[in-house]
Amino acid sequence: MKLFTSCLIAAMLAMPAAAQVRAEVALRTAIERETVQGDLKGAIEQYQKIVVSYAGSRAVAAQALFHMGQCYEKLGDQQARQAYERLLRDYPDQQETVASARAKLSGLGSATPRRLPMADGLESGSCISPDGRYAAFSDGPEDESDIAVMDLVSGVKRRVTHGASKNEGAEECVFSPDGKQIAYVWNDKEGNQLRVINIDGSGERIVHRDLSIGLWDWVGGNILGLLDNSVHAKQPPRIVLFSVADGTMRVLKTVTRGIYLQALSPDGRWVALRQPPSRSPQHDLSLISTADGAVVSLLSLPGDIK
Repeated sequence: MKLFTSCLIAAMLAMPAAAQVRAEVALRTAIERETVQGDLKGAIEQYQKIVVSYAGSRAVAAQALFHMGQCYEKLGDQQARQAYERLLRDYPDQQETVASARAKLSGLGSATPRRLPMADGLESGSCISPDGRYAAFSDGPEDESDIAVMDLVSGVKRRVTHGASKNEGAEECVFSPDGKQIAYVWNDKEGNQLRVINIDGSGERIVHRDLSIGLWDWVGGNILGLLDNSVHAKQPPRIVLFSVADGTMRVLKTVTRGIYLQALSPDGRWVALRQPPSRSPQHDLSLISTADGAVVSLLSLPGDIK
């Protein structure tokens, strides 16, 4: 009886250790599928099973979630954020893995470069969705282009607008912060229209009309741009925010000479602007607040600012 009891206790103590070994083996197998075989979708399925089957092996489950997030990132899938956030929520005790997930989330939350170089059928001045999955661009001959969307994973392209004709079409575009809408400039014989459309081609509407609209970026519920009617209406250029909801316009700053968007801060609070010289050889770089138009001068240097 004593021997039986001793064996039973030994077996019970060995069970957690055996489960831990199985969990670690499953994790190594999934990582090999991800990194060696390059089967990201298959690896994701394995990581999902590990999280469910070996939830008690917290270090392994946390690692599985982290690697799952990496796989989603490589696929351009916004579920990467969900995997990292779940790791932070469910496994706060796994400090090293949590720190790595926080770093990944910080990278996902930063501003993604929205302008793409000419490559693989994409036009200069294209924009990409915040999750990196889609690109939108003017598709067609100059002055009569529609907006098209390309899936950067599958390479499939489709047009979401269909009204282009001779001397009428789309010029610039930018995705909304959630990636569900596209703002673009439509040019016709009467001037420019700032339009918004859902990524599936539905819900197209005009936000604002003017003689000349330069589209810069999407900031919260507003679209940042430049109105430059200096040629047609003798008005100085104005940096403005257009409300997506009702089309109302708020002027942030009136400028006396040409100005270019240099960068938008990740939180959308500041715009870095570059102003080329007029009569002096200086190039000015400054920040302007999207909240109240306050300007902070950064530097003034001879030559160009890249």
